Amino acid sequence: DERKRKMRATAEIPIPVKHEEAAPVVKDAPISQTAEEDERKRKMSEGAMEGGHSKSWEELDNKEFSMDITEKRKLRVGSYRGKKHVALREYYEKDGEMLPTKKGINLSEDQWKIVKEAVLSGAIDWALENVDAGQPTKKVKK
Repeated sequence: DERKRKMRATAEIPIPVKHEEAAPVVKDAPISQTAEEDERKRKMSEGAMEGGHSKSWEELDNKEFSMDITEKRKLRVGSYRGKKHVALREYYEKDGEMLPTKKGINLSEDQWKIVKEAVLSGAIDWALENVDAGQPTKKVKK
């Protein structure tokens, strides 16, 4: 059937892999709470992220973090009912306050790791370069 054919076709897309040597990560290295906190704040204030991303993080009251993607779209990292998540959501303004809409998605930590790997491997960039933007999408009848 059509759905299975699409799944097979999707599975055959080559995913480019970048072979870069990552800097070694030292786990459980002794570091003072103050130095760790200072480094975290420095990175947030400078907008220091992998790849030199120019956006900066805002720390919210409840240990959540928010970054404006556009004026009305935000990326938030936080937790809900004890589970960490990454949220991409549209916001609207009401009485001078930005409030979330239903338009958006929450990704669990595991789901985020899958998306992150697709981005870091170059698979998303490859797909963007190879998608035919000149053709309208056809709706498939069920």
